[in-house]
Amino acid sequence: PLSFKAHWTVLSFVLNACDADCEAHLHALHNAHIATHKDKARVQRVLVLPSDGRVPDVVGRIPELLVVRASPETLSAITGSAKINSSTGVHLVDPRGFVFMRYAPDQSAADVLKDLKQLLKISKVG
Repeated sequence: PLSFKAHWTVLSFVLNACDADCEAHLHALHNAHIATHKDKARVQRVLVLPSDGRVPDVVGRIPELLVVRASPETLSAITGSAKINSSTGVHLVDPRGFVFMRYAPDQSAADVLKDLKQLLKISKVG
């Protein structure tokens, strides 16, 4: 089962068909994860799809990406936060299970990496 405990989580949502831009963004987030170097084990990546959603082709080429099929309500219950907006972008979830930051769908993976590196540097949890 999905657990946000003990890891920082990069949570991505694909609620519609994943086009070439979407696949490129998922791959860029994978590269950002690699770029965390020694802190890589402190971060998990989760892709959330609707229960009837098609798994994007790029997922087969991205190791360690956990794919979860869930409704926004189910995800809110898991994280303990009713403020997740599953229609947009990427969310960073802290090791206690709370949504910490949100990114617009068109925000670059480099922005996520910059923030994630800073969080990992100052955080003693996860």
